[in-house]
Amino acid sequence: MSYRIRKDSKWIAWARALRDACVANATAWGLDETWLKPLSALVDEATKAYEANAPKSTKSHATVAVKDEAFRKLKEFLSLFILQLTSNTRVSGEQLVAMGLGPREKTSKNPLPRPSKAPMLEAFTGRHHVVDTYVSAEQHGHAITRVRENKSYSTLIRFKIEGEEGWNEMPSSRLHARLTFDESQLGKRVTLMAAWINRRFEHGPWSNEVTVIIN
Repeated sequence: MSYRIRKDSKWIAWARALRDACVANATAWGLDETWLKPLSALVDEATKAYEANAPKSTKSHATVAVKDEAFRKLKEFLSLFILQLTSNTRVSGEQLVAMGLGPREKTSKNPLPRPSKAPMLEAFTGRHHVVDTYVSAEQHGHAITRVRENKSYSTLIRFKIEGEEGWNEMPSSRLHARLTFDESQLGKRVTLMAAWINRRFEHGPWSNEVTVIIN
């Protein structure tokens, strides 16, 4: 797949083109803000970090580290987002190929069912307006650290900031997900829930709510 392109300049150009195609076809493909908002934010962040690191006159260990972290976060998101696109029948096989994603693979005759259990959720605040979330399977009422309910399940984090009406959602392929907030949200409470999702992005029951204060 094209998201594995090694050269940074070609990879970020491909990521921007993928984002632009998804925004242009959002209605036809049934893509909502759950996907488009983080996709756009992560592409913009990775582009900014790449452009700051590209000139030899300004390149440093610090700019390389920022660029690598921005690319890592975008690639982690894309690992789930691309699964969502390839499983979305509104996106044609020709459109997938045009975006550099390759032909659609045949779906399993026995797809993984919707998750039936809720994960356990923990959230911790850190510096720089960061909230780290950890999900895990539950057994006999206790969390099993870093273990999934099913190895094929991913995670969907739902969160709402104090003063906001609607929930935001962020899918993650990892058991640890990091949310970063801006300066205007400092000191506000954020309430979070989590659920397992299968490869068709059907989510199971939500975990109990956890509330922390953004530092």
